[in-house]
Amino acid sequence: MKYILSTLWVFVSLLSMSFTYQSDSQSSKNILNYYQALKGKLGIHSKFKIDTQDIVNGYLSASAPVPGLPANKSVTMALWRSRSGKDLVGVFSFSCSGMGCWGELKGFKIFNANLEEVQKQEIDWQVLETRFKAPIKSKNAGDFPKELLKVRVDIPQKGTTIKIHKGVVGMQSELMATLVYDYNKGTFSIQ
Repeated sequence: MKYILSTLWVFVSLLSMSFTYQSDSQSSKNILNYYQALKGKLGIHSKFKIDTQDIVNGYLSASAPVPGLPANKSVTMALWRSRSGKDLVGVFSFSCSGMGCWGELKGFKIFNANLEEVQKQEIDWQVLETRFKAPIKSKNAGDFPKELLKVRVDIPQKGTTIKIHKGVVGMQSELMATLVYDYNKGTFSIQ
């Protein structure tokens, strides 16, 4: 009987260590790991330099000058980890110039831990596209042509809320959507 209890105790101890190791390895990736792994998918080259690296809050921003222009290409990204250990990495790729920082809606992406684009599964993407296509009414002029519309995605360094603005570069902008992350579900909702 002692032998069976000893064997059972060893087995339970090993099993417990195995689960601990799995949960630790699952959460071992940080925002810098994701930045390095996503460089190819995001078009990040050797001229990109990290501007802000906040490992504790899961935030990173990087930029590179645009040759011959007073502008730069930029990337901001943040890591959200649910209570169950599910990772989502939000990324916005955009350009900055004297007229501000703007990009395309397709420049906003969400990746899972396997580096797969999942924004259309994690967010009701049709709602974002519909809101983006709705006209902006200028107080001084008529409707702006759709070709001039851009977005600015404010990925937070601290917090869980992403704000998406749409507008015309250097002119008018308006809040298009607010995405709120739910730690329990590991998903975003649109407000």
